[in-house]
Amino acid sequence: MTPRHRRAAGALLALVTLGCAVTVYLLLEHVQVRGTGSGSGACDVNDRINCAAAALSSYAEVYGVPIAGLGLAYYIGFGILVGMAMRSQARRPAIVPLLVVLAGLATSYSVFLLIVSLTRLSALCPACCLTYVVNLATFVGTIFWATPKLGENMRTLERRISDAATPFAAFVLILVGVTAGATAWAHRWLPVPDPIAATAPPAKTPALAATQVTAIAHAAYAPSMGPASAAIVLTVFSDFECPHCARFAATLRRLHRNYGDALRIEYRNYPLPMHRNAELAARLGVCAEQQGKFWGFHDLVFEKQDQLSLESLAEIADDAGVDARAAMACSERPDVRQIIAADIAAGEKLGIEGTPAFVLNGEVTVGAVLYDELERRIGKLLQSNERAQLAP
Repeated sequence: MTPRHRRAAGALLALVTLGCAVTVYLLLEHVQVRGTGSGSGACDVNDRINCAAAALSSYAEVYGVPIAGLGLAYYIGFGILVGMAMRSQARRPAIVPLLVVLAGLATSYSVFLLIVSLTRLSALCPACCLTYVVNLATFVGTIFWATPKLGENMRTLERRISDAATPFAAFVLILVGVTAGATAWAHRWLPVPDPIAATAPPAKTPALAATQVTAIAHAAYAPSMGPASAAIVLTVFSDFECPHCARFAATLRRLHRNYGDALRIEYRNYPLPMHRNAELAARLGVCAEQQGKFWGFHDLVFEKQDQLSLESLAEIADDAGVDARAAMACSERPDVRQIIAADIAAGEKLGIEGTPAFVLNGEVTVGAVLYDELERRIGKLLQSNERAQLAP
């Protein structure tokens, strides 16, 4: 191998090492975001630049396999192929074209994910973008390493199939093995769905018309985002100590950002009995709303969900700009307790038994539905409204 080719091979090994590091981070982020609804913060700059949006989307997994785990397996397998090509001069003409093809496929998939981020998610994941750059640089590096005999090697690859068979089989085994291991690890640490927070609609949902459901779900005092005149209304019943609700809170923020005045989101409290801090958090939320600070309090409570206590809730309220002393006193008032009781009673009338649950234009759903599914439902409702307005 010439010095030029050795430098190219060394650069490829450095790139796949960086790719491994980034995909390990993304795998950890995937587990954290899907488990708690919020990321580590290192990758979350603002609503437009964050990793949580990507991790919560359906594109983060393929049939339950985290894309980050698949990426980690790809980089490990690619690095081993580079090492094999460096050590075996006989197999190098067969391995290098294989590397070019693999790097080209990875780059194409990166372009697809980038387009999805820009058009579907309306947010960019910085760590994901770094892998896209790594994949493009790897593709360029493999072509540089393969030239000037790339065309000749491609044409004669059929005759060298026996030389390529073992490296390719090794790559496939590594891809399958590491992906399976990463997937098993991720699902080992993701929270097991609580039967109380099941994603299926409750079996005891009463037979109510959509207008009745909407009327029960609505409360004039409920904190809201979006205008009262919005075509679509989503009312969420949530528990501040429920990890599924924390994940769904991030989805609500994205919906509000992306749909603006077309969507109104209303919040009602449904603290579950097994969560000892949930009712106090709900009462403080009512008092924060009375001070005009609910949504800041809402976001901070979910962000610090694993630290909730009497003392920490007062600190969270203060950090959210709430007059914490006044809010703590307010939370003990009978009228505040009555608001929580009214929210719970409304949820029970709708047959809600777990959180998060939401009512979308008269239809009750229980579970932390992913953004993509909600986007699909809201899109259908908006199209129906447009057709109704155009009808003579």
